[in-house]
Amino acid sequence: METYWREVQSIKDEEEEREEEEEETILDEAELEEAWLAEAGLSSLVTGSTTEDGPADALLSTLTRQQVATVTERLENYKQTLRKKNRPTPAHVQDIFTTISPGPPDSTPPRFHRTTKTIHRPRDTTTHTDNTTHTHTDTQTTTLLPTHTQNSHPEKKQPVEADWLVSELPYSEGVSAHKRGVARQHLHGNTDLLVLQLPSSRGVLVRVEDLSPADVTQLGFISLIELSTFLSSLGVQTPKTKTQRHRAPGKDSGVFGVPLSTLLERDRKLYSGETVPAVFRKLLCILEQTGLDTEGILRVPGSAARLKYLRRELDKKFSTGQFDWSTVRPQEASGLMKMFLRDLPSPLLTSMHLPSYTALLGIPSQVHQVQALHLLTLLLPEANRHLLKVLLSFLSKVVSHQEKNRMSLWNVSMVIAPNLFPSRHGNKRSIARPHQELEEAVGAAHLVQLLVAHRELLWTVITADD
Repeated sequence: METYWREVQSIKDEEEEREEEEEETILDEAELEEAWLAEAGLSSLVTGSTTEDGPADALLSTLTRQQVATVTERLENYKQTLRKKNRPTPAHVQDIFTTISPGPPDSTPPRFHRTTKTIHRPRDTTTHTDNTTHTHTDTQTTTLLPTHTQNSHPEKKQPVEADWLVSELPYSEGVSAHKRGVARQHLHGNTDLLVLQLPSSRGVLVRVEDLSPADVTQLGFISLIELSTFLSSLGVQTPKTKTQRHRAPGKDSGVFGVPLSTLLERDRKLYSGETVPAVFRKLLCILEQTGLDTEGILRVPGSAARLKYLRRELDKKFSTGQFDWSTVRPQEASGLMKMFLRDLPSPLLTSMHLPSYTALLGIPSQVHQVQALHLLTLLLPEANRHLLKVLLSFLSKVVSHQEKNRMSLWNVSMVIAPNLFPSRHGNKRSIARPHQELEEAVGAAHLVQLLVAHRELLWTVITADD
């Protein structure tokens, strides 16, 4: 884990030098439930305006009974916390659902309108292939993949088609079947990863970017409700009180510490249709062109003084096109790329949902972990989602060159994890809780492994053929 702790120490040194403070907003239980209902498109339930037909009614009519139970529980919990504060409460839960007829337990809520473009994917689309061994469960034969090592020369084999992973039915409907015979997995540096292939025998696979804005919004509402239902079915609890961390308000100028929306608005004036900040794309371009075969790329840091200088120069000159990119070496591009990620005013994976990423480490089945990551990815704002997709694609390219750069999937994950999942205990290791911090570090790296290895699944939804 030395790679992980070295990256953490580098982040700590950088933050101490800049002396930037983070703002913390602690959400109590009522605020948390209100935020959840709003994000699920059900804010009208909070205001009590449930008698008129509207988006909330349309959404509730598509939910399964389990999902309706989740909404009911969240709303009731919101009401109870308001009572404790002696604040007015909305209408009774039973009144909300009297006119709403939830679908049967096995019904499939519509994920999007049929006016969108659909894409049929070939059968050989894979997320990862490698040397495999077979295990059998009650419901599906899966293939296990040993973690990459620096000296490994894996023999590629055909992956398993993951029909059970991206399903026409909500994940929560299949929990009981998949729970049988699943042993708890202990996370460690040699965690095996499933070899998965996108299903092609059922339905039509659709990429999120091919959906209309209205469909993506609806998909986000359903994904949030399904995520809560799914985690509850698995017996996984997320914290009832959350702390939202924000750096000082984002700048309007420069490229570091600037909100993604501001960067994209600025870049789109020059590059129509840009979905990822131009400076981030340029850094990845340098790494792909000159750094993929560099030993220790991402892991070996550039000079701290040099990175500080380049950061300052980019902030001043990037928007004018006067920055000299030819002077940037691969290790420096790597350092600037990671600096860009951790300097975002709010985390790439969002403050609201970071605790859910941590909570899913308590799920015993890796299949269910990937399913939860799928739902969490669908909840990301558009700019965050596009940036994460580009990042994961690049990381997979780094791993594909591991024979030369000595960066296995596990090594890459340990380097990137501290930049996506900030330590909950600060960047300084505590002598009193070394085991807890080690588990946190390994868990964060495991999540990055899953994101990279199963990246093709994360932006895909499935629907029946028309």
